[in-house]
Amino acid sequence: MEMTRILAALLSAFMLLGLAACGQGMPDYLAEVQKVNEWKCYEMNVDLALDFQAELDAGASELLFGTGEMDFDSSNIKAELDMLVDLESESGRLSGGFETDVRGLETYYGMRNDIHGIYDRQTVYLKDGVAYLPVKLVRDVAAVEIGYSAANALDDMDQEYIALDLEAEENSPADRLLQPVPRTAEQYRALGALYQDYATNLRFQKSGRTYTLTGAVEQLPAEIVEFYRFICENAEELNDTLQLGLDGEEILSMLETAEELKQAADEVKELETQLKEQGVSGTFAVKIDFGDRQVTQQYSLNMQIKGYGKLEMSVQSTMKKREAITLDIPKATEPMTADELEDLLYDWDWDDGGYGYDVCGAVITLEDGWMYSYGPSGDSSGPCPVLWQGDACLLGFRTLMESMGFGVEYDAATDTIYFIDESGVPLAVDLYEENGQSFISLPQLSELGFHVETMEEDGTVSIWLSRIGMTVDSQP
Repeated sequence: MEMTRILAALLSAFMLLGLAACGQGMPDYLAEVQKVNEWKCYEMNVDLALDFQAELDAGASELLFGTGEMDFDSSNIKAELDMLVDLESESGRLSGGFETDVRGLETYYGMRNDIHGIYDRQTVYLKDGVAYLPVKLVRDVAAVEIGYSAANALDDMDQEYIALDLEAEENSPADRLLQPVPRTAEQYRALGALYQDYATNLRFQKSGRTYTLTGAVEQLPAEIVEFYRFICENAEELNDTLQLGLDGEEILSMLETAEELKQAADEVKELETQLKEQGVSGTFAVKIDFGDRQVTQQYSLNMQIKGYGKLEMSVQSTMKKREAITLDIPKATEPMTADELEDLLYDWDWDDGGYGYDVCGAVITLEDGWMYSYGPSGDSSGPCPVLWQGDACLLGFRTLMESMGFGVEYDAATDTIYFIDESGVPLAVDLYEENGQSFISLPQLSELGFHVETMEEDGTVSIWLSRIGMTVDSQP
């Protein structure tokens, strides 16, 4: 069963036709959508912003962090996506990146950090049935999905982009982007007639060529279930109208789902009650403004969750009609199939510094200082000096770094200790000295780019370094 087609149809219907389903704006709204659907070349810019102001109680902290003693002040994410599509030439360009901030993250032993992460904008090109993927992007995805040893297979590649042949990739995302299901005036009229029977309790307003839909978060469970039921109940008509290609078995399954959802009223009421009891409240809004050569869409959500905090999310997109485009493709490999790319990524040597998601790391038992570590030279175990200053934990610097494969140098003339990173670059570090030995704090390890996690229940601290392509800064 091609669930991607069904889910794509549901998403399209919910986002684009949800407004029109409110009744009085149906004919005008669908006419506007049809005009946009006829654009053969367009660009779209999407900005997403998510802000969470935390008010965590012990229960929420336990659920999020596994302990009731963790907290943070706020977290936000910003993401951007730009898309340029030419349906006539079946070519396009997608570019995006994101940035995230976590403020006042309270770790163990009284430390609080601000963490700032950036994933640089990456651009993907689509042309003549070939997707051109940045080597950096493929490397980072491979690091997460397979492991860093697989990603290392791309280190010596001279080209900036990997060319992936999509002709053999049936129903690939790029195909669906550049060859969408055709929607004609007749299709929209048929949809309009079908959706006249759909009723909603959400608030709808039409002003000129601007359409808005608003409601309360508490309304969403019932609205989503009812909308899904309506889609499933009319699966056969939607399949014929939108040419989804669903077979009889798939349609029958959706009809059976519709019958099940008719009996879900009690469950929906129970969910609404649970939301109220758990202190979940808020509002959402959708606004779409049509123009002759531009469409703007705004989606917003404001939600308060008792014991967790306040969530604000907004998505803004602008779609502009364009003339035909010409793309300049950067230096790329010869086109390869997905199987050939997979073979390339899996062609690595586990003895060549391969440690799955992490390049190196260590786990130290804080009570006795026993350490297990791994790095390019292999695994090892042994003691690591541990020093306590009140509730703050410090670790023996040289022992820790050398066990993970990093160099440590001392300049007696300037009384300076250097940390030697993977590329061999020395970095001066200001360490605490006691009895002729140097110690580093956990916040300082974060500043050097290491991930640090203390597990209070088993009395250990884990330190590891990942090479995924996101720049992370941590400030105590």
